[in-house]
Amino acid sequence: MSTVGIIANILNSVALIPQIKESVTTWDVSDMSYGWLGLSLIANAMWIIYGYLTKKNQILIMGVVFSFFYGLNFFIKLNPNMRKGTSKKEKK
Repeated sequence: MSTVGIIANILNSVALIPQIKESVTTWDVSDMSYGWLGLSLIANAMWIIYGYLTKKNQILIMGVVFSFFYGLNFFIKLNPNMRKGTSKKEKK
């Protein structure tokens, strides 16, 4: 059964790669809501705690990976001046 969990977590991680690539390329996550990103970060923090308390490294590692992905998008969302075409240098 743990093989199914490992495969599911790998597929979830791979599914986020196109979004991360788009976010980092364009620095635009304006279509993502703060609520969704915030709840995703909280949920993943809880998975990290659960993985740590139950000594399930797979859950712990995937919680960290997902937290990084959602945290990066949240960081981009909080810094709108980083978006392409909005920097002071490009406006001149």
